[in-house]
Amino acid sequence: MCEHNCVLGVPINEKGVQLVEMTYDLYTPDLEDNLRWFQFSLEEIDKVYDLIDEFNQTFGMLIDNYEEEVLAADKVPEALFIAKKHLEEAKEHSKRKILNRIIEALQLASDTKMPVGFYL
Repeated sequence: MCEHNCVLGVPINEKGVQLVEMTYDLYTPDLEDNLRWFQFSLEEIDKVYDLIDEFNQTFGMLIDNYEEEVLAADKVPEALFIAKKHLEEAKEHSKRKILNRIIEALQLASDTKMPVGFYL
C-alpha cells in the first residue's frame, strides 16, 4: 500500500484541525505542535488492509498509496467500532498490535471529537 511512512494524524487543537484538513505537506513546521502522529510501515498497513478497505467502503473514502483522506469527527465512533471488531477477529499477534495502535488513534480522536487524517 504505502512505500514510505504511513501516518494517521489526530489534531490536538483547532489549529491542528485546520492543518489536517488543508495541508498536504507533512513537513510543515506547525504540524508537530498541533497533531499527534501515529506512524506505520508499509508492512504494517499491508497487514491491516482489510480494515483500510472496510473504511474505504463504509465511508466512501480512498485511503490508499499516496492519498490523503480525512475522516470527519462524526464518523470516528463508527470507525472505532469497526477497528475494534477487526481486533476481536484478529488472531496474529503482530496484526493485533497494529490494530491496537490504530484504535489508540481513533480513541483519541473520539474522546476529543476530532477528525483523523490518513496519509499513506
